[in-house]
Amino acid sequence: MRNLFAWLAASSLLLVLAGCGANIGEYAISTNRIPYNEAINTTSTQQMLLNVVRARDGHPPTFLTLYEVTGTNTVEATINGGPTGLGSIAGAVGAITGTARIADSPTTKYTNLSGADLVKQVSYPITLGSFARLQTVAYPLSPMFNWGFIRLTPNFIDHYRAVDTISALDDLGAITVDTVVGNEQILVIDFHGHGNFGIDTAHLAQDSYGRGVSCVTGSKSPDATARQLWKNLLQLFNVKGSPNKLALSQSGAKVKGLVSQPVVTAAANFSLRGAEDGEGLIRFVSLEKARAVIEANRSSGCAKDDFYYIPQNDSQTADQMWSKQANLVANEPNSRRNSLAHRQLSFERAAILVVESREPIQDTFVSIEREGKWYGILNKDKTSRLNFTNLSHLLTVQGSPSPPPTPTTTAIIPGGK
Repeated sequence: MRNLFAWLAASSLLLVLAGCGANIGEYAISTNRIPYNEAINTTSTQQMLLNVVRARDGHPPTFLTLYEVTGTNTVEATINGGPTGLGSIAGAVGAITGTARIADSPTTKYTNLSGADLVKQVSYPITLGSFARLQTVAYPLSPMFNWGFIRLTPNFIDHYRAVDTISALDDLGAITVDTVVGNEQILVIDFHGHGNFGIDTAHLAQDSYGRGVSCVTGSKSPDATARQLWKNLLQLFNVKGSPNKLALSQSGAKVKGLVSQPVVTAAANFSLRGAEDGEGLIRFVSLEKARAVIEANRSSGCAKDDFYYIPQNDSQTADQMWSKQANLVANEPNSRRNSLAHRQLSFERAAILVVESREPIQDTFVSIEREGKWYGILNKDKTSRLNFTNLSHLLTVQGSPSPPPTPTTTAIIPGGK
């Protein structure tokens, strides 16, 4: 009888292990893949916000890259059994009990960017080709140009007027921005000769995006507005005649048949500098201030999702500043005075609102705790969320391609499921 139960126990153990072995891969993938993905995504976003806070405090950024995650799954099973001595025939009835456990022990490998790799990540300027590919994701164009370019126009004071004009043309659907095939150092702004909205403006006031467009067009048709904006843009770049293409070139690159305008693109550390003085495109505000700014801009009839206006004093409202921008772009001629007016407006814009608090912040898109303070971006803050993701992607493409770094840190995290 003992031999019988030994055989049954051994057979049951083999069946349990065989069954687990047949499904262990499927179980591991279905159980672990999404949690790993979510953990990597969450911590990457938190690391980005941490580096923004460091930049505000004048500290250098640190990038810790999760280079590899290797999951090891093991199956453990125990079987207990024996005769119970109960029943009509003594010794003929028995019981077999057992337990099974599947354990997951991931090995994570990190690489701290330093030396040449860190320089490539934060100090190499973005290529115009990479900039064009980011633009196809439909991020707000105005912050992208302000983060991506150190020098855009021949005359420096025209930078912000040119950016606002390009953004308005893009809103009208009158231009496309793309690179030249095989040349990462040329960016071409192609004017279609009209706005995609045609001459019908009745539907534009139905949503916030449309209201921003209608503020620029006013009583004019989108087509007429687009043609005037394109003419103004060519003048800002000192382009003679009326070509339908404007080429921006990096490092002296040229394309046959196009007159190229030299520009200087930015590196990652330039983008992060927007948080340094508290007056750039990244603003640190209280929770109450963030809510007030969001509401003030949403209630404006001319506001877009590109950024927020935060008036430096009480003499103007966010709505008045949006209206002033639309009027400057569409109705005022190119002049030094108007370029300076665009520049002054740029100092009162914020693309990202980072809430700073002594207490944990509720309902956030991302949040971190550092040195006794909490920092976060609100879930309902669509503009900041979009521009934060945009900035993250800019930082990703800033560095030059390099071979995968050699992992230097290994942490084994025990765990079970």
